[in-house]
Order: sequence, then structure tokens, then C-alpha cells
Amino acid sequence: MHNDPSKKVYSIPLKHYGWIVIGVWTLVAAASLGWNLVQDRAESLRVARNVALTNFERDVLYRRWASAHGGVYVPVTPDTPPTPYLARMPERDIVTPSGRRLTLLNPAYMTRQIYELAQESGLPRGHLTSLKPLRPQNAPDLWERKALEAFERGAEEVSEVVWFDGQPSMRLMRPFRIDVSCLTCHEEQGYKVGDLRGGISVSIPMKPILINTSHTWSLILGHLALWMLGVVGIVLAGRQISLSAAEAMGAREAAAAAAMAVQAVDGMLDGVVITDLRGRITHINKALTEYFGWGREVIGEMATMLVAERDSDKVLLGITECLERGYKRDTGCDFLTKDGREVPVLVNASLITDPQGLPLGVIAVIRDITALRQAEMALEAERRRLMSLLEELPAYVNLKAPDYSIKFANRFFRERFGEPGGRPCYQVMRGYKAPCKDCHLMKVLDAHEPQEREWTHRGGRSYHTYDYPFA
Repeated sequence: MHNDPSKKVYSIPLKHYGWIVIGVWTLVAAASLGWNLVQDRAESLRVARNVALTNFERDVLYRRWASAHGGVYVPVTPDTPPTPYLARMPERDIVTPSGRRLTLLNPAYMTRQIYELAQESGLPRGHLTSLKPLRPQNAPDLWERKALEAFERGAEEVSEVVWFDGQPSMRLMRPFRIDVSCLTCHEEQGYKVGDLRGGISVSIPMKPILINTSHTWSLILGHLALWMLGVVGIVLAGRQISLSAAEAMGAREAAAAAAMAVQAVDGMLDGVVITDLRGRITHINKALTEYFGWGREVIGEMATMLVAERDSDKVLLGITECLERGYKRDTGCDFLTKDGREVPVLVNASLITDPQGLPLGVIAVIRDITALRQAEMALEAERRRLMSLLEELPAYVNLKAPDYSIKFANRFFRERFGEPGGRPCYQVMRGYKAPCKDCHLMKVLDAHEPQEREWTHRGGRSYHTYDYPFA
């Protein structure tokens, strides 16, 4: 066999492999950081849109209720003068037997006053607007005008984060269509029932929802520390191979690398706890001391002393899972401060190994999620307020699932039809054993649009029914 002299054999020096591994590790750490930042942003946007949609649905219910009753009579005051748009109605203004002067508020007038009261109270802002408003003050701003033009092209929702009122805000808008009650004021404009009249917009400040800047920096610094630890591991492994004859020098370099890793951990904004394989604390960083008050007195103690007693098993199971899988992600528990307060945290733990892959201990990053928990509680409170409104609404209200089961029924519904108990609607309301042939549930869910219809109960009583898709 003859070697071809035109072909050259290239070899890569051993030390260059270390740089290749470091480059790959850098790409992995950067991808992980990018993914986490994108996920945090996406979660914040999802929460903001849900809050905006909850406020929108509440506003629609207010207006539907007023529309169903033909408006509301209220006392005439300087802040609530008679509306000129109902001047042709003979009963716009009435006088009670006691001499009180009342005026009729149409749904739009009532909705506007609710929005003004909400703005004065610092609540999320709403606005009922149109490209052809009767009242000049109801004219759309630039963002609302673009949304209304999108509705005319067939869009059913416009939502995005924009700069509004001097701060980033989630703005959501859905179209509003003419119903019978609207013709009193808008028939002269040529509208018919079902025409696009305008839209209702809701603005939610993002500041209480967006994860704060310190969290973003802690995420960046945490990945930087993790990257540094990985680089240190790679460097140590390479030096162990390439400098096997210089063990003393390798030991000094390992100690320096360990010191650098400790400095990196101490520079993180999230709290960090390092334990041995038995769960005894070997190191805590400065952030843990600053946020929670613990100091050198916990070194050598079991890590379970840092959490509420009910969460002790989570700590031990987390160490076990790290030994089995190499990591334990997103463990929620209540962390104890030195003075005994409980702080909700999210813990992410990873196994620490030597260059040969033998386990040495566990590093846990402790993230304070108080702000996120408060945002979740605020959203839950808003949901409870909405359900309370539905409970007392003077109409038969029920929420049905795609399997026809009634998941919620308000007081008026229960008094009329009895307690649903999770039974299907056709059984509760009609006494049938199978879904009705003319059931509107699937039509509403498939079209994702509200429908109105007349429904006659088996007892002979007729009802005007509004069906709305609800996510």
C-alpha cells in the first residue's frame, strides 16, 4: 500500500479540544439563558392578557345586564345630567311620587360612568369607542383606531403591549356589535342589529405583572455562574489529563478555580446553598445572608433547617433526585428567614461532580417568588369578584363545559332549576337523557362567537338566552 503524498494528515493538539468543549458549553448556556428569558416574558404576557380579558368580560356583563333591562334610572346630578341622545324618548326623565327627578341611563352612558369611576380609583382602564362616535369624547386614540380598522377587516381581537399613559401596558380590544337596545341612539346613523358599532378596549399596566429587573439580572448572573462552573470543570479535566506529571501545580490551579467559582456564586443575586451528599450545608452565598439573614452558623447543619417543617421532605427528596437524575427543577417551598418569617421560593438544584463524574454535593439556587405569588393572588381575587358578580346577577347564569356538564350556576339559576351538581345541562334544564337536537353549545364553541336565541322551558315559560364562548 502506498501513501498518497498529495494528501496531508492534520491532527488537533490536545489542548484545542478543551476550547472546542468550552465553545459547545458556551452555546448550551446561552441557549438555556435565552429560553428562560423568553419563557419569563411569555408567562408575563399570558398573565397580563388573562387579566385584561377578565376585565373585558366583566365590562361586557355590566353592559349586557343594563341592555337586558332597557337601561337604568338614576337621580339627576351635576355629574349625571340627562343624556341628549335619549331626548326623543318620552320617558327619559321621570319624577317619583316623592318628588325625586330621575333620568334614564342607556348602557353606553352607564358603561362610561363605570369607566370614569374605575379610572379615579386607580383600577384598569376601559373605553367604549367607535370610528363614528356620537359623543366626541368617545373618539378612539391612535391604537384603538388601528384596532377598529382591523375589526372591519374581520379581526375578532387585538391585544399587545404598548406604551400607554407613561408606562408599558397590555391593551386588549374586542369588537362591539349593534343589538336592539343600541338602535335607540344609533338607528339614525344607519346601523342595523349585528352591525359593527365599535369596540371595548381595556388597558392593564404591566409594571405589577412583569418580573422585575433584579430577577432578569439574577437569571443572567446565575447562568454566568453556571457557565463559569462548567468552564472550571472543563479546564480542570483538561489540566488533569495534560498535566498529569504536575499534580502539585494542578492542585493549586484547582484551588484557585474553586475560589473563583465561590466568588461567582457569591456574586449571584439569587440565594445559593451548597450541601454535601448527606444534605449538610457546606456553603451559602452573600445573597442568602442579605435576603434571609442566615450566616456562618448554618454551615455543617442540615439544609432542612432553612425551610418550613412541612417542606423538609422536599429538601431530602430533591437531593435524592439530584443523585439519580443530576438535577431537580422548580421545587416550590416556603423558606425560613433567620427571624422565623416564611418566604415563598422556587428552588432549582443540580448535582456537583468532580472531573471524573463522581458526585461531590448539590448546589441549589433559591429564587424569591413573592411578587409572582402576589400577582397570582390578585388574579385569583379578580376571578372571585367576577364569580361573585355572576352569583348575584339578576338573570339565570350558568357555565357549561364541552361535555355539557354545568360547572357553575348562580343563585337565580339554582332557585329556578335546582342544584346542577355537575350534571349535564340537558338533564338539569330539560330532563332529557341525551343532548338536545337543537343544542347551541357546540355552535358557540365552534364559531367562538356569542349567540342570542329564544328558549322555551318544558313548563311553557320562554326565555331570551345569551350564549357566550368562555375560555
